[in-house]
Amino acid sequence: MGQTADGLAWSAGSGRAPPPSSCQTAAVHLPAMIATDLDGTLLGPDATVSARTAAAVAAAAEAGIVVVAATGRNRLTALAKLAPCPAMRWVVCSNGAMVWDRAGDVMDLHRPLPGADVLALFDHLAGRVDDIGFGWETAAGFGFDERFLEHRPPLDEFQLNDDAPAPDHGTEVTKVFVSHAVHRGHDLFLHVADHLPPGVTVASSGGPFVEATAAGVDKASTVAMLAARLGIAATEVMAFGDQHNDLPLLTWAGTGVAMGNAHPEVAAAVGVRAPSNHDDGVAVIIEQLLGG
Repeated sequence: MGQTADGLAWSAGSGRAPPPSSCQTAAVHLPAMIATDLDGTLLGPDATVSARTAAAVAAAAEAGIVVVAATGRNRLTALAKLAPCPAMRWVVCSNGAMVWDRAGDVMDLHRPLPGADVLALFDHLAGRVDDIGFGWETAAGFGFDERFLEHRPPLDEFQLNDDAPAPDHGTEVTKVFVSHAVHRGHDLFLHVADHLPPGVTVASSGGPFVEATAAGVDKASTVAMLAARLGIAATEVMAFGDQHNDLPLLTWAGTGVAMGNAHPEVAAAVGVRAPSNHDDGVAVIIEQLLGG
């Protein structure tokens, strides 16, 4: 049996918490796949994987569960964070724009924004929203315009290769960062939502910026593609997350689990709760699934 943060029992695969009495005789059904966000979810408040969580991930993999990371992070910073979890082969990164196969250390899938759509996004927002800045992730690295650098949101990518040239019509862009001097996070998402051109998907991951990917590209659609390739149905997937960019994945999966520290709107939309990342919530649920 699993358990919500308030102590109610639930049956894995149900997608919501039934009354405790109905769970006492329900058979435990292990998910075929666990897809988990990183920051605020698998990672603790110190942005690392705890020993307990690493052990739980290893135990899930040993039990035959495919454990997948699904993060807004790029593959470089995601792989560094996942060093304690070698059993996690697949990393869905950049909000679904890329899948990295750790078994071969190769990019398995890339779903980039065409350069024309990126330029349209820049022109569209810059002409409608004052004091907006842009950054971009490409295969060559990362680049940032002057306004984005002035805003200087906390971003691990600043420590990586940050001299990728500005996109042109021939550039494939994995993901775009959008910053603002005043508006932050989901507030910035709401501020720009009515000013977006076609061809892009914009999401808020809890940081002081928002991120744009190609149309229809998010964690849910890419995890769904990976699951289909592995012969796993959505009903057999358990997903963990805490922010707005996790919502499509949490609602697509057969069992969506909101962390105890999840944004209130995310928690309200998902029927199952885990303890917070401070309390190793993902590990707690996995241990309960495996009878630990």
